[in-house]
Amino acid sequence: MRPYPFFTRQMAQAFTLTGTDVVYAGVNYQREDGLNSAPHCPFSHLFLKNIIPAGSFAVSFDALQKHRIFFDIRMGRAGEWHFLLRLVEKGFRFEALRESLAEIRESPETGNRLSPHEEAAIRSYIRSTRFSIDGHVMAEMAASVPGPTPRSCGIRNRGGEQGRWKWRVLKKIWSVLPLRLRALIKKGYMRFTVAVDAFWES
Repeated sequence: MRPYPFFTRQMAQAFTLTGTDVVYAGVNYQREDGLNSAPHCPFSHLFLKNIIPAGSFAVSFDALQKHRIFFDIRMGRAGEWHFLLRLVEKGFRFEALRESLAEIRESPETGNRLSPHEEAAIRSYIRSTRFSIDGHVMAEMAASVPGPTPRSCGIRNRGGEQGRWKWRVLKKIWSVLPLRLRALIKKGYMRFTVAVDAFWES
């Protein structure tokens, strides 16, 4: 893993603007046939595979000091994935940067395969753990699960295909907004929800 010169600056800016606990970014894979960018995966995919390579993320020191979470060397090559999931379990907030901030001189498939024992250990941990998950992650997970339609589950179809198209557009717009603007929107939303809760409790 080779971080680019602006890696630290971009990470620090993200922590300052969002107040999050973990910031992660995309990576470029240096292959024999050229440089390729790894596709951005929804955060919910972290429960299926490790989508955040080593060296592409940073964790708040204050948050780590509070929760005292460490790598478990017994997990072998699954140790890094297990560490990230432990952060989710403890309620750490994650913020994704869409740009690539580092380079890996290998393909995504090489060097990351888990042994059957490591695979079984991490899957067992995921199945047996109660995670603290943000609402947007739950929405991603629900949207990606094949099976019954929303209507057959007793959920009103708000606009059908048109509604889904609007949701995709909103997600695309959000992904390209500057970090400072996203932080302001999040702060405004949090203040609004606190005010609504206070109203109903009064």
